[in-house]
Amino acid sequence: MNNTMDHDKAVSLSFRRRDLDSRLNRIRDVITGRNVPFFPLISEDGKRISEKKLVGLIDTMLRGYSEYMRKLWDHETLPDDMMKLLRCYLYCAFLGISEYDYADSGVKGRTLVFPVSTFADISYIAHGLPVYRSPGALERAEAENSEVNVFGDGMFGLLDAAYEIVTGTDIADSIPAPERERFREELYSRWEREYDGSGGSGQRNEPPEGERSDPAKPVLPLYGMASDEEDGSVLPEDDITDDSAFESFLEYELVQEETVERNRQEWLSRLPENCGYAEIYHNFRRLYFELDAADELAGHIDGIIDAYMYSEGLSAFSFGERYGLLTERLDRLESRFGAFVEREAKEVKNR
Repeated sequence: MNNTMDHDKAVSLSFRRRDLDSRLNRIRDVITGRNVPFFPLISEDGKRISEKKLVGLIDTMLRGYSEYMRKLWDHETLPDDMMKLLRCYLYCAFLGISEYDYADSGVKGRTLVFPVSTFADISYIAHGLPVYRSPGALERAEAENSEVNVFGDGMFGLLDAAYEIVTGTDIADSIPAPERERFREELYSRWEREYDGSGGSGQRNEPPEGERSDPAKPVLPLYGMASDEEDGSVLPEDDITDDSAFESFLEYELVQEETVERNRQEWLSRLPENCGYAEIYHNFRRLYFELDAADELAGHIDGIIDAYMYSEGLSAFSFGERYGLLTERLDRLESRFGAFVEREAKEVKNR
């Protein structure tokens, strides 16, 4: 078999690595109990989150983690500021979204949001990349994302998206005006240097003069993203040759907009009345950088969840002596998978 790497094989390898990680993570979530839905624990009537129940759950989880840390290390628990940070994160994550998906156009206004639903979601958000080491680095990224009207990646991208939908305000609007303007000018200067005004195509990639800050006109090609015409999500003008085609296109656009809005409203309807997401999220951001928590947060969140699942008897970790039954099965699976991979590798090599 020819294993020389080419583009298609590289894409396939990248996909399979992510796919394997996802499958192994789901197995781990089942074993640890992280796959358990939390909404029944914090909702009043199965429809709306209760602020009282949410705070009560967070209190219970943090008390359990503190007890776990004391018993494990035989000393006092984490500093008060770190506990405040963890409390702020849990509050925002439980009310937040686990992922988002741009509906065709790749801009904020056409974004489908998916609410968090399991304890695993709370963990995955905390592990999201990229990691920011300073508030300036985060604010720069947010200012640049705002210029092209998209949300960022990773933990802060998801928390920013929830913030904007809850408050109706772009998180970049909280950046001091002089700093935001500096980030904006540096962004456009970098684009001009990198693409020399043409991107090698003979046509300018930057927006026409006077339209740079218009959020309705994101400069998608600069991020290697296909334009609407290229990805087929919007019909080019030349293809709309009659009234019926144009009407069908408008109906499609309307359905997309209605789907996005319904999706957002369904998520918003889950939130407690007068929820404090905005204020608590700003506190989280401040503490995150003051405590230099980038390398600690995800580990603590996993520990909080695992300690809670253990205490509730929802995890294989709480099986007592019967935990050995699980490890025996995992050992057998490891052996069987090893034999399978070895056999298939020989088969593929001999083709």
